[in-house]
Amino acid sequence: MTTTTATRPWPHVLAHGISPVQDEVLDLVRASRAITAYSPLAVFGALQTPNYARAMLTLVAQVHQLSAADIDQAVASRTARARYLGRPGTTWHVLLTEQALRTNIAGSEAMGRQLGRLEDALNEDGLVLGVIPASAPLAAYLAGGFTIYDNHRVETEDYHGATTLTDQAAVAEHQRIHGMLREGALYGYQARELIRQVREAT
Repeated sequence: MTTTTATRPWPHVLAHGISPVQDEVLDLVRASRAITAYSPLAVFGALQTPNYARAMLTLVAQVHQLSAADIDQAVASRTARARYLGRPGTTWHVLLTEQALRTNIAGSEAMGRQLGRLEDALNEDGLVLGVIPASAPLAAYLAGGFTIYDNHRVETEDYHGATTLTDQAAVAEHQRIHGMLREGALYGYQARELIRQVREAT
């Protein structure tokens, strides 16, 4: 495999609106059989409710000064990723932080429903969902989120743009960091209890 690191600035990525990039990610999810993710500030895309996704994508449009004319298509495409949770032969390992649960993306009512969705997601076949509490001792410092697809491609985002890494050393580094971060995560019943506590305080 050719090793590459490519960053696409948002004006390029979003040149044709919000929905095409959501379609690209959906295609990537559809083609993948092992997805490993770390999302420190917001709920991971495949686990977002429609209202949460709409609020998030509206913020994207505002920040990058875009029309939200295709927001409905974008929300439909983003939430369609959830169809591949529980697909036989596909595994997911998603790490969230407690801050991701508490960040008020969509208002209290929508956030309550989003947290309820995360509680339900703990029962999904093929999904391992961990939550890093704010009080957890960490083996690695917290930085930007990333998603690893089939152990050979990493996708990251920041305010400047979207970066794709296929250099195997970079992929291995992100896998190692994910392993370090999950040392501080709660799973199963403990994760459910933390989500429930945050939901009750929302």
